[in-house]
Amino acid sequence: MNTRQVRSLVGVIRDLGVVLAGSPNGYKLALTAADIGEYLAHTESIVGPMLARVKLARQSVRLDTSGRYDILSQSHDLWSLVEASADHRLMALQDGEASEDTEAALEDGA
Repeated sequence: MNTRQVRSLVGVIRDLGVVLAGSPNGYKLALTAADIGEYLAHTESIVGPMLARVKLARQSVRLDTSGRYDILSQSHDLWSLVEASADHRLMALQDGEASEDTEAALEDGA
């Protein structure tokens, strides 16, 4: 399989609700809070800047149109994400540390 095929397959697996975390050696099942934290941190590193760029584009177009046009008027879902990202940071477990309760919950669910 080439890289594109692997990434496509990983996407399909994630769409089924399986949490796969990337690692230097490839992908792995996220079985611990630390693994899930790595997955969330990676996702935030991609999604956060993308939402920030959409927010800047929105501000630019609104300024250019004297507030008459909002580029997000065509996408309620994206509008909600941009608004939420302006108010709150996306949550991610920091430094791979988790409480014992979190680890226990993951073990109980396994």
